[in-house]
Formats: sequence, C-alpha cells, structure tokens
Amino acid sequence: MLPMIKDLTSAALKDRHWRSISKTVSLNVTNSDAVTLGDLWDRDLTTHKKAIQDVLTNAEGESALEQFFKDVKDYWSDEHFTIKFRDNMRIIVGWANLLQMLDDHLNSLGSLKQSPYFGNVQEFQDAANTWEYRLSLLRSNFENWIELQKKWMYLKGIFKSPDIKAQLPTQTAKFKNVDNDLQSLMKRVASKPAVLEILQIENLPRQLDRSLNSLTVIQKALGEYLERQRLAFPRFFFVNNDDLLEIIGNSNEPSRILSHLNKMFAGINDLKIEKEESGKMK
Repeated sequence: MLPMIKDLTSAALKDRHWRSISKTVSLNVTNSDAVTLGDLWDRDLTTHKKAIQDVLTNAEGESALEQFFKDVKDYWSDEHFTIKFRDNMRIIVGWANLLQMLDDHLNSLGSLKQSPYFGNVQEFQDAANTWEYRLSLLRSNFENWIELQKKWMYLKGIFKSPDIKAQLPTQTAKFKNVDNDLQSLMKRVASKPAVLEILQIENLPRQLDRSLNSLTVIQKALGEYLERQRLAFPRFFFVNNDDLLEIIGNSNEPSRILSHLNKMFAGINDLKIEKEESGKMK
C-alpha cells in the first residue's frame, strides 16, 4: 500500500477528489486535512486500487486545466500597453504580440473544452466562459483600435495643412472631434495602461466604431477632393493620393515637392530654387 499512500500526497488532489476517495474506501472525511495515515492503513487500499487510480488520473488532468487558467489570469493581469509619443501623439505599439497571445489563448480555450476533464468541474466551465468573453472582446476592440490609430495618424498629418483646412472645413471639424476623443482616450489609457482596464471603459466598442466610421467618411471626402484636383490639373493623375496630399499640403514650400516633379513631368529632372533679396522664392 505504500506506493498508493505516496500517490495520495499529490498536490493535485482537491477536496472534491478526497470526497470521492472517502466514499470509495468508506472514510467519513471531506478533505485531506482530516485524513490520517492510520485511517488509510486501516483500509485495504489495494482492493480499491483502480478506483483510486481513476481519481488520481482525473485530479492530474484537472490540475493541468487549473494551471492553464492561472497562467491566463496571471498573463493578462500583468500585461500592459506599450505607449509611445510620435509627432506629439500618444500611440500604442506592440499590437502584434498582444494579438498573438490573444489568438493563442482563445485557441487553447477552444481546445481544452474537448478535454475529458473539462466537464467534470463547473469552475472550469465558468472560467472558460469568462475568459472567452473577455479575450474575444479585447480581440474585437484591438482590431478596430489598430485600424483607427492607423487612419488617425495618417489624417492627423494631412489636416495640419492650412490649405486642406481651408478646402475642407466640414471634414476638418469632423476630424477635430475624432482627434479630441482619441486624445482623451489615449490619456486615460496612459494613466491606467493595464490591458484589462479597457474593459472597464464604458461604451468603448461604440466609441471606436463611431470614430472609425467618421474617419472613413472623412477619407472618402478627401478622396473626392483629390479627384477634383486631378480634374483641374490632369498631371496630378500621375501621382498617388499620398504624394498628391504632400504636394497640396506643401504648396508654400516648393522644396518639399521637388521629388514628385519627375512623376508628373518626364522632361524635368530637377529645379533650382533661389531666394530673392526679399526672401521670396523664384
């Protein structure tokens, strides 16, 4: 019986397992603290070897699931956003690692539901549902946030241009509203950068959707504006949107648009810009 008694010292055995063992060997105990070596020695454990081994096998399997949920909780409780300043804007970097861990944990949650030990414990089912909901919500928010941040950074530079502001006043006002919302959101995230904290932000999915939709509308209007510029000056058809925006946005700084000249005018390789005594370009 000594090998069996040694097996019964396993840390994987919880009170629920001891209740099962107690019933099998006719012990009136509910947890390991109430069991003495004498209690076990007085029972002929060898006659219940298979039943006890089955309980031990279940305990080890359930222990592995328990460790998985602990690892998931520890990881996401300690995970923080990496926030950096770029062009005086707070932005989140390191999305790839966050998305990779989200996918890994969500896939693992799906797989462990097929485990023969998963259905034995209600605690596991509750934990799986909770973490599946949290991680799926994070995944959805991250996807919108990444796209939103990308558009925001792109348009932020464009709407710094006085020419663009003057030509598109309505879209400039819309962008300013989105910009203010995102600046406030990033300030809040910076004050509490723990990833799980964003789940406490009220109506965050709706805010991200609304801002993303606004930027999409702004981009569409911007595209229509660029088409009008191309119709007015067909040489602009030879440059893409980003280049055209740079040209329009730097119309008062010719030196910054020289790199695009050979795209529009094949016969011009370069221009020499000189300043007159008055300081004006010629």
